[in-house]
Amino acid sequence: MSSTSRYADLPEDEGSIIYLGTVRRRRGERQSPDAYYLLALALGAAIAWTSWLVILFHLPPTKLVSYCAFFLPLALALAASSSLGAYFLEGGGSSEPRLSSSCRHGTLFAVALIINLVAMAAHAWNPIVGIASVVVSFFADVLLRPRSA
Repeated sequence: MSSTSRYADLPEDEGSIIYLGTVRRRRGERQSPDAYYLLALALGAAIAWTSWLVILFHLPPTKLVSYCAFFLPLALALAASSSLGAYFLEGGGSSEPRLSSSCRHGTLFAVALIINLVAMAAHAWNPIVGIASVVVSFFADVLLRPRSA
């Protein structure tokens, strides 16, 4: 048996040690490396939304502590949910989504929204606060973006 007859059924990469078509096929079948992080993020979002709903229906807003108990799980739920949304929106584009940038965008969105909601609860909201929170979030995104070498 000659060495070439052993690889006769392989297209293109005849005689190579690793057939690249099989490697590509296996790589495509593999789960994304972010899958477990996304699952943990989704679980955290579900827990945060559940705790926020429990607080919403069972804790009367009478003291500062109850307001903090209202906004903290809401902020966590919004950050986790918007991070998941940003990840899947980035995945719809031409580039591969990155979990780090998605979490940064989702968290900054949640912070801007919570700042506006806290200002509304304190009866101190006006359009300047709304615009300022969006501008601060934009500049925070620019500053937190990783630098290329």
